[in-house]
Amino acid sequence: MHHCAERLYTYGAFYFSPVDMIGWTVLGTICFSFITGLPAQSVTILLLVTNFFSIFQHANLKTPVWLGYIIQRPESHAVHHAKGVHASNYSDLPLFDILFKTFRNPSRYVKETGFYHRASARIKDMLLFKDVEKA
Repeated sequence: MHHCAERLYTYGAFYFSPVDMIGWTVLGTICFSFITGLPAQSVTILLLVTNFFSIFQHANLKTPVWLGYIIQRPESHAVHHAKGVHASNYSDLPLFDILFKTFRNPSRYVKETGFYHRASARIKDMLLFKDVEKA
């Protein structure tokens, strides 16, 4: 669901199926807490920071190119969501994308996002795990 939107908006940062939300947010957070041994307060702060990054990356903001070498910018994240691409800019911290050669840092929004026009309207199909990437 998350990658089907035709345009990046801040609410898209939280546009996931219930299965994703339970699996990633709840179970992922619990497992992370147990594995690292961090106290609940630290994990909560980490969740707030990652949520801020996600909201920022999905905002339609113009940001300076240099910022893209520190954190992922909205313009860079749009490449990750670009129609037919979905193979770059995976990390909130560009260092990992630079190391694995998946880093793209355009000066402006250059691509259409999503699967195809109106794919985001097929919410029911996505919730039923149907492949909506094909028109």
